[in-house]
Parts: sequence; C-alpha cells; structure tokens
Amino acid sequence: MFPKVTYSVKEDGLGFDYIWDNGFSEDYLAFLRDGDTDIRKITDNMAYAYSENYILTISKEDVLAANDYDFERVAEGAGFYDYIAYEDSEKLKVKRATLAFMMARPGKKLVYLGQDEKSICSELNTLYSKLPAFHVLDRNPEGFEWVYAFSSGNGVVAFLRKGEIFKDNILVVCNFSRESYEEYKLGISYEGKYKRIFCSEESRFGGDYKMANKNVETVDEEYDGKESSLTVGLPALSVSFFSYTPFMEEEFLKIAARKAEAIRKELEAEAERRAKELEVEALRKAKEYNSLSKRKLV
Repeated sequence: MFPKVTYSVKEDGLGFDYIWDNGFSEDYLAFLRDGDTDIRKITDNMAYAYSENYILTISKEDVLAANDYDFERVAEGAGFYDYIAYEDSEKLKVKRATLAFMMARPGKKLVYLGQDEKSICSELNTLYSKLPAFHVLDRNPEGFEWVYAFSSGNGVVAFLRKGEIFKDNILVVCNFSRESYEEYKLGISYEGKYKRIFCSEESRFGGDYKMANKNVETVDEEYDGKESSLTVGLPALSVSFFSYTPFMEEEFLKIAARKAEAIRKELEAEAERRAKELEVEALRKAKEYNSLSKRKLV
C-alpha cells in the first residue's frame, strides 16, 4: 500500500521498476471464483491502473488464496482454475479468456508455467508486439477508453486500447458469461470499420468459434450516449480484439447524404402531419362560423 513504489527517488519514490498489481489479481480471481457477472470486480481497479508501473500476474500466492490456502492440493498441482465456479468443460474457455484479457489490459504481463496455453500465448505475444495500441501508451491514461463497463449482469465489458495514431485503435470486447450473443450492440464514439482479428474461442486455440474474416461497420444510430453503434457476435466465455479503420471522406459523405435524406423524410412527415392538423382546425372553424352566421340576434 506504500505510494510511489515505481517513482524515482528524486520524486520521493522507492525507485523500483515495477510492482505487482495484487488488486487486479485478487479482484479477478474473486470474479471467477464466484462465477458471477458483476463486472465491477474487473473494472473498478482501472481507477488506479496508472498510479504505478504495474505488472499483471496471477502469482502462486494468488493461486493459494483461490484454493483457500490448501497447500497440499496446490503442491500436487492444483491451480486457480480448479476452484472456480465453472464446469470442467468451460475451464479451458476461462483460461484462454483470462490470458487474452490480461494481455489486452494496461500493465506489463507475467504468466506462470502451468497457467499458459502454448498456441494462444504465442499468438498473444505476437499481437502485443505487433499492435502499437497494446504497448506504446501503456503508462498513459490517454491510451485507454471504456466503451461498455456497466454492471448490467450480462458479463460483457468492452474498451479501447489506443496508439499514437488514430487508426491503431484496438477494440477489446469480453464476454465473461456463459451466454453467446449473436448480435450484441455497443455504443461507439469512433465511426468506421471494425474487423475481428482475434478471438480466444477460435478453433485454432481449441475453441469452437469459426471467425468470419470481414469488416463490421458502425451505424449512424446513437446508443448508450455514443454517436454511433456497432453490432458484433460474442461467443460465450471469450475475449475478442477488433482492428479499426476510420471511414474515408467519400464514406462520410455517403453517411451525410443518408442523414440528410432521413431528415428530409422526417420533415416531410412532420409537414404532412401538421397539414392534416391545420385542415382539421380549418374545418372546425368553418363549421363554427357557419353556425354563428345562422344564429338569430335577440
């Protein structure tokens, strides 16, 4: 709990290069162990994520804590996956999603032997070094933005990792629930094309998801307070990465034309509605005046 562990001595710090983010591992393991969908356990710790130069890891001590300090069982090889509230058939899904979530989240990474999966770890390492969004602004809050972090009970959380160049943005969407969503809508601030480049449930990693190699475009529809929306499919217990391509000038012009056409139709409909109201009012007045003209004066 000592502050400024990774600050220099000149800054009244302790001068260490890194510090383990124990809060992250404790919260995440509690989230998995309880088997719930209260994503606040994995979102609230972002409030301090940039206060130190953190390493994300699930240490042996964390594994012991998750196993209620059953030293004998842990010594025999039990990991934290053995005590979490998921069926055996789901635990490999959780393991793959955990590795992908750790890699996508701000902070350095440390994976212990026995926690890794060779094929997916190799791919995640490649993506981490290849995609600037995952490392160039790792210590800068400007490199992270929540997209969806509401505790709505559906187990979905989404965020952006950003690079120094706009088009380097990577959208990360996590579905920690047992439910698959064929069409899940997200409010998005950046209009453009999003392409799924990784999913922890791809068949090449041992999952059962066949990834479609195509772009998904944002729709000019306000959602969750964002100007546009994006609809994607989310396999159960999975983490997906989406690359981002901003719309070009001609695409924005087409969007503007569609908006203008929609406004025109809306105005025409409003004008027609108002015209009918005025017509009814005119007929009412004509009837009233006709009645008055026939009335005898006393």
